[in-house]
Amino acid sequence: MNVSSLLSIFALPSLLSDLFSGATTGQLSCLYSVDANFCDRYFGKFYYIKIFKNLKHNTYTLYTIRGDNGVPAGNDSGSLGHNNSEESTSTLSRPRHFEPWARELELMHHYCISTSSTLALREDMQYVWRVVFPQEGYLHGFVLHGVLALSALHKAHLLPHERRTYLTLSAYYQTRGQEVFRTLLSNITDENWRPIFCFASMVIVYVCSFPARSENHQATAPILRTLDIFTVIRGIDATLARFTCRIGKTNLAPLARGAWLNVDDEADPHLEYSQLPHETFHKLTQLQSFFEENLRPQQKSAYVRAVSALRLLAKHIALAGLHLEIGSVFIWPYSIPESIIADIRGLKPYALILLSYFTVFLATADHSYWFLEGWSVQLLDDIDRHLRDQQGFREWLAWPTKNVRLRAGHK
Repeated sequence: MNVSSLLSIFALPSLLSDLFSGATTGQLSCLYSVDANFCDRYFGKFYYIKIFKNLKHNTYTLYTIRGDNGVPAGNDSGSLGHNNSEESTSTLSRPRHFEPWARELELMHHYCISTSSTLALREDMQYVWRVVFPQEGYLHGFVLHGVLALSALHKAHLLPHERRTYLTLSAYYQTRGQEVFRTLLSNITDENWRPIFCFASMVIVYVCSFPARSENHQATAPILRTLDIFTVIRGIDATLARFTCRIGKTNLAPLARGAWLNVDDEADPHLEYSQLPHETFHKLTQLQSFFEENLRPQQKSAYVRAVSALRLLAKHIALAGLHLEIGSVFIWPYSIPESIIADIRGLKPYALILLSYFTVFLATADHSYWFLEGWSVQLLDDIDRHLRDQQGFREWLAWPTKNVRLRAGHK
């Protein structure tokens, strides 16, 4: 994947599509407003949140309206970002009271004491998220914005009554960080690859959280959303490939060791103590035979490779036992041929069956990581909808459906 293709993934409108329906006419347009005020638990302040888009310069600015002692501050507004003079209109006066650091301190505090420990299971990996990433953030503002975005996203998950407020904050900080990240992707150097790697890791978490960021936690078009995630993962891997070998020599090393385990490619390990169904390897063998017997020769090799990649993923999960790091699940999107991606995008039945088997692996991490919650079930339901009239393929959904729904607690 070339850099220009990867850059297109991080276009701001698509990033904000979960929250914003688009700007109205005028140079400065209100994109989103949280109607109810909320309490800052650390500082006892009350805020309203608004996000504005400068249509002339295509930039985004978040404004807060604050009141003391529970009394809203009326129309006084303040910018939690750069405030250009062009954005100071007659409807926006300068704030009497505004402390942007208060909100950022709240989010950084929450990230360090809570969010960071939910992004990995191993202590050495948690240390990287809790300590190393914020340290990079002190040096590089866009990494700091990524940290704050994940913290706000986590608070949206924990506080349903304040969900919209924290989702707005998360989208704002993610947007701010990606503005810089996108410019750096075309010129990765020895000096900036570390902060780029840190932010890229946070981008993957953010894009994987699409069910959590969707209205009523129900994503639209889960198959296409999943493909977007695959594209991000593959694009970041290709863009940072020449620096990957350096990770093991830095304090980021636990992130690399957590995903890639030493596996024996010849022997299938026992799954008795893993989170996968005991019959997984047998089912993968049956799936491979199905492809070999029914696909044309020019298609067959790609699908066999994709099944082999699922088998390799099963070995990683078997070795991980009950402590599965999220990076292991994404071994498969790294490994599958581009033709498989194209077939999934085209909603080809064989590709959808293959993707349905991946949901079994995805479900092993679904319950361990809050930002994945609901992904495997929603993806499988979307696959089922597209194969509803394909009787010859529906029987192949039985095993994925049984295991994904069993793990999710659905009947």
